[in-house]
Amino acid sequence: MKPTILTAVVHIGTVTLVACDFRERCIFLCEISYSSQLADLVKRLRQWHENWQGVRDALARDSHVPPDWPVRPWLFVLEGLVALLIRRLQINHGPAGTSGRFTPRITTLEAVQPWLYSSWNRTGEKAKPNDIPLAIRS
Repeated sequence: MKPTILTAVVHIGTVTLVACDFRERCIFLCEISYSSQLADLVKRLRQWHENWQGVRDALARDSHVPPDWPVRPWLFVLEGLVALLIRRLQINHGPAGTSGRFTPRITTLEAVQPWLYSSWNRTGEKAKPNDIPLAIRS
C-alpha cells in the first residue's frame, strides 16, 4: 500500500504522534521504538487495548477526529526486532497482533530512512520483511 498524505500532531495524550490519512479516512497512533526488548511499546499497546474506547473518545473530544474513522496503531521498530514484536503481539493480542479492538500496522525504521527512496511518494520503496504478517503490513 502506498502511503497517502499525512498530517501529524505531536504529543496528543499518551501518543507519540497522530497521523491522519485523509484519503483513506483513517487515524494512526504512531509509536517509534529503538528499544532492544520493546517492553515500553508492548506496555503502551496493552494499555490502549485495556482502554481502547477511552482512547477513541479522547481522539474525538480533543482532536475532533470523526468517531466513525478507523484508528490503528502504527509501530516503527528496527527490522531486527520485528520477529520479537510479532511474538509479543501474539501473546498479548492474539493471532497476528489482532485484538478485536485494533490491528497495528508495522513499518521498519530502516524503511523510512529518506535516502532509501528517491521521490516524495516513496516510489521504489523496498517491500516490508516477510516476518510481518500480511494483516499488519499495511
